[in-house]
Amino acid sequence: MNNKNLSTNPQAAGSAAGIAGGKRGGTSIFACSLTLLLENFKLYWYIPLLSFVAYFFGGIFPIITHRENIDDYSGFLTNSFANYNVAYLPLLVFVPLIASVTVMNFYHRQDRAIALHSQPLSKSRIFNSQILSGWLMCALPLLLTALLYLCFMTECNVYTVTEYDNFYSGSPAAQSVNVYTAANIACWLGSTTAMMTFFYGLYTLAGALVGTGIMQVLLSGVFFGACPMILFIAQGYCQEFLRGYSGMSQTAENLMIGANPAVQIISNFGEMLSLKLCLIYLAAGVLALVLARLAYGKAKLEKVGDSMMFRTLEELITWLISFVGATACGMIFYYLLSETLPTLLLGVFVGLLATYFVVKIIIAKSVKVFTKRNLISFGIAALICLLFLAVTVFDLTGYHKRVPAESRIAGVYAADLSPDGNYAYLGLPAALRAENQLITDPVVIEKVRKLHKICVELSKNEMQLSALRRSGILKPEAFPDGKIPEIYKNSTDNAGNLIADSMSYITCRFHYQLQNGKSFKRSFTCFLTDEAAELITELQAMPVYQDTLTLGDKLKALDVLSISANVERYYIEDGTVDTEDPTVGEEYDADAIQTQTSTIEQKNTASAPEVMYQDSDYDSFLLSNKDAEKVYGLIEAMDQDIREQNFYQNFLTYRLREDQYTLGYIDVSFTTQTSLDRESFNQNPGSWDSPMPLAASRTSVTNLPAGNHYSFGFDISKSDKHTLAYLADLGYSIGYGN
Repeated sequence: MNNKNLSTNPQAAGSAAGIAGGKRGGTSIFACSLTLLLENFKLYWYIPLLSFVAYFFGGIFPIITHRENIDDYSGFLTNSFANYNVAYLPLLVFVPLIASVTVMNFYHRQDRAIALHSQPLSKSRIFNSQILSGWLMCALPLLLTALLYLCFMTECNVYTVTEYDNFYSGSPAAQSVNVYTAANIACWLGSTTAMMTFFYGLYTLAGALVGTGIMQVLLSGVFFGACPMILFIAQGYCQEFLRGYSGMSQTAENLMIGANPAVQIISNFGEMLSLKLCLIYLAAGVLALVLARLAYGKAKLEKVGDSMMFRTLEELITWLISFVGATACGMIFYYLLSETLPTLLLGVFVGLLATYFVVKIIIAKSVKVFTKRNLISFGIAALICLLFLAVTVFDLTGYHKRVPAESRIAGVYAADLSPDGNYAYLGLPAALRAENQLITDPVVIEKVRKLHKICVELSKNEMQLSALRRSGILKPEAFPDGKIPEIYKNSTDNAGNLIADSMSYITCRFHYQLQNGKSFKRSFTCFLTDEAAELITELQAMPVYQDTLTLGDKLKALDVLSISANVERYYIEDGTVDTEDPTVGEEYDADAIQTQTSTIEQKNTASAPEVMYQDSDYDSFLLSNKDAEKVYGLIEAMDQDIREQNFYQNFLTYRLREDQYTLGYIDVSFTTQTSLDRESFNQNPGSWDSPMPLAASRTSVTNLPAGNHYSFGFDISKSDKHTLAYLADLGYSIGYGN
């Protein structure tokens, strides 16, 4: 066979039947031509070469040049094995695109298409040979890189417990894990090959649906980001407009992240992908290649050079891009111009109009796109957008009104019903957080449902309330009974309007466990009524509810290896001794802080100096691991204060005297024998709250020894009498002017 005829000779064209590429030269769907493979490597040798060079200098070269101090590059190495590397991640995305676009020229270039399909080769053999050659151009550099990793393999350790942890918490001696192993190299090769196949299949499918290389690049970009972008937009609309929306479900979130391996890598902060996920990517890539082959078999080769090979697909792609453009533009208008419904609708219409016809112009390669057929298609695109708005903005399904019947509820999880952090510990691992404690008490369930119904009523005009909230003024008619609740009585101006700020409203989260095993979640951010405030106070006063918010008994039940506490005390700006606060230990006396002014800011500064929250303006002392009994005693005092909290009272104090509310901060650190919740802290590696340094958190779970570090925080306020008394007994006085 003449290679010249394969690649460049348009005169080799035969009859129309020849161009159609009948089943000549073999009928197997797996048929492949070695000659075509070699021809492609001869023509496009620079693709695998440049890819290998980039992999070498991006990952292997730094390891070779720093073998003497390779432990210092353990983080870099673990990042490379997870493709969380400044070089590896772009290579994973773009090398398959370049290879696919290059080998698909037999489909997008008229001369190449005629030359190949005039040869005695079946369409299967042509397609398989071209696509396999492109895949090998991507895979061979990976294999060579893995072999070089093996050639230069040496021990490279990361430490699971840092010197910081040893000093402050008395944790056990640092333990190391070798991350430069043949197993990790094999995992990198396998996972990278799977993800590369996914991208290559996706790009090749895009190429089979269009008639030019440029359109393949554009459609590949659409496929690359379509699923994550649509879910991201849906999440944004639901979060902003759908009353009661409690956040994306775990399934949807996993889909938004996992639909794109690049997004998955970034969201994992460099943690290696699971075998299950790699197999899914590999299967999806192979499926995309199969679909590409089917599309190629159905395509009419005389349409080579056209933007789209299939009319139906043209409309689907146009609707998809138009939807994304319209909804994105709607949010831009909403946030940049004015946060009103008309502005949102205007933005959606403008975005739809512009995006739809720009896409049509690109596909048609002409501005003559205002045809009757396109106008009908535009109407369908508009209908899709309207249905989306009906569900998310106008709540056509009645999402926010639904409250599960009492007979369907098996239990409720402790809701986040507090305006601040003093009602529950901050930074706890998921296994100990209050919201993960199921309450089955029917009295609690009844009260939670009642509060839920109140929040539904308060959220009916949520969009208007949001606008008013941002303006800082809330009129009495905004509330159900047409008057400002008593809880806001000292936050009004002379006209009787509520002066609203971030402390005027709270977020109530409801999480039910239903009898059928499913979860039901809602979340409302709303202003309070007196009834709601009193109901929250009743809930938090119930022993079964308080048990979910306290921690002493839970910690004692754990296999804690070490525990320590650091107590910080804030200073007053002018250093003077504060006068007795009328809001502490007594019924709240509004007249004590009432002034002639009508602004909350002036009320806050009327009777007490300002607290400085700057790092230079505090002192602290440490209860180390040897003081474990004192630490547990401190936690019990903190728990006692939590049990005695009165939501109604503290909401007033915290809201009207925000600057004087916090006196200090307690940070408790502890190390356990076993992991409480590895998944949660892997989502936020590198912070002091994570149980191990960044590099170690990216290693395999099975390679990690026991000993995991956690910490949580607690604000100290004037109402925390037991905590303040306990600290005083330890010889550490905390409070204004001390």
